[in-house]
Amino acid sequence: MFFASIKNGNLSLFLNLVVYISIIVALPLVMLGIFALFKNKPNQSKNGNGLVYMYSFSTGMFLMIGTFGFMREGYEIAKVFTHSYLNFSEIGRTAVLSAIMGVSCLIGLAIAIGGRYIFIKASKTDPHKEHIEHSHSDHLISFKDIDNPKAAWLAIIMLLSHRIVDGFFIGYAVFRIWYANNTFSSSIVLLITFTIHILIEMAIVYFRQIQYGEKKSKAILYNFLTFLLIIPFIFIGAYSGIVISTNLSWIQSALLTMGGAIIVFTSVFELVPEFIHIRNKDLKTLYITLSVFALSIAFTIILLSFHTHQY
Repeated sequence: MFFASIKNGNLSLFLNLVVYISIIVALPLVMLGIFALFKNKPNQSKNGNGLVYMYSFSTGMFLMIGTFGFMREGYEIAKVFTHSYLNFSEIGRTAVLSAIMGVSCLIGLAIAIGGRYIFIKASKTDPHKEHIEHSHSDHLISFKDIDNPKAAWLAIIMLLSHRIVDGFFIGYAVFRIWYANNTFSSSIVLLITFTIHILIEMAIVYFRQIQYGEKKSKAILYNFLTFLLIIPFIFIGAYSGIVISTNLSWIQSALLTMGGAIIVFTSVFELVPEFIHIRNKDLKTLYITLSVFALSIAFTIILLSFHTHQY
């Protein structure tokens, strides 16, 4: 890493985190600054297909990060933990492995579903204020369905709900690179993958705020402030690395699985509705969207394949 030679380990890790955080903060600022230069709203683009393709790409990427990335990594870590630290029979180890994965997945989904329900009830925000009748469908909201701009924050918050896990494992990846005293490792690929998907998230949040009439300055400010929430969890992930990387690695597995479940849920219920309507459009738009979705899956799998399991 950048400061591997410093004798004080805590200081060395802290400086490495500061350097990486500076990079990950600068990239969104540059991206948002470029977005602010454009005068037209995204829904004014030709045929309105730009956002459709972006949602298609991001959905494929998030699904692979959640399943082939988070859940796959969580499974491998849980498998190593049960076979290295538990003096059980093979059936017992398999039972513990299944419990870690299953319970963690259920907790992640409960957080996603419960968070959505609580937000709607607590905010007392009517997502369809112009409609006469309301029903349970008010709890299945996509950006397109919302005619109250303030209610768009429901979908935005759901989209960002896994940011805690993102920050935790970004910090843990920095810890692994620093601990191994390696300027390039498979963890670098993990950091690159996380950074790309965070940038895509920020692009979605920015464009949707603009589309619902928010000023560019406020859209950038709100977007950036929500992004900064990730920083404390980067430090937590880094400094807890030395503990959870040994006989408490099941915690790492559980958090990864929870994060994967939240990402998958978010992808299906928050992003798919944004482009699934293209089935009613012309064939060209349909097959471009499907191709973008397929390419994003392949692209993300290729990126994640460079990441070997580190415990």
